[in-house]
Amino acid sequence: MRKITDLTQGSIVRNLWIMAVPLISSSFIQMAYSMTDMLWLGHLGSDAVAAVGAAGFFVWLSNALSYMTKTGAEITV
Repeated sequence: MRKITDLTQGSIVRNLWIMAVPLISSSFIQMAYSMTDMLWLGHLGSDAVAAVGAAGFFVWLSNALSYMTKTGAEITV
């Protein structure tokens, strides 16, 4: 059985936190993953660290673009 949470009732701050915590957590995990890659590859030199940093940026950018189109499609529907 699924629990339904009505976010239109109660404290606004509490409801914002309920929605924001999973987003903040997933962003932190993604950042920690990229940082761990940079730390491990730091032994190989600055070129490897720069490559991982650039790749992490492009992954972040592609996620942002896909979320933008996803949100736009959901709003349209």
